[in-house]
Amino acid sequence: MKMTKYLFNMNYKEQLKTSAWLKKRSEILTRDNFVCSNCLKDNYESTLEVHHLVYLKGRKAWEYSDYLLVTLCRDCHQHEHDEENTSKLSKIMQWVNKFL
Repeated sequence: MKMTKYLFNMNYKEQLKTSAWLKKRSEILTRDNFVCSNCLKDNYESTLEVHHLVYLKGRKAWEYSDYLLVTLCRDCHQHEHDEENTSKLSKIMQWVNKFL
């Protein structure tokens, strides 16, 4: 019971330290061949991160479908979060079109 309550109350940074997230992250990095989906840097050139294309209320970091997650290098990931002029729907469509 205590563990379930802890999982429910975890903040986002705490979620990123769980084995569930680390497993999901590894699956996405492997799917994307350890290459940034935007600039094509690999894990030798840059630190790679997994980006959530959208955030869904009530979902834990690892509870997203794979198509809502993408590998980005640290610079591209930061750029995605800094870019405020593009709507979320537009961002999703950009990423979906990349994979089609």
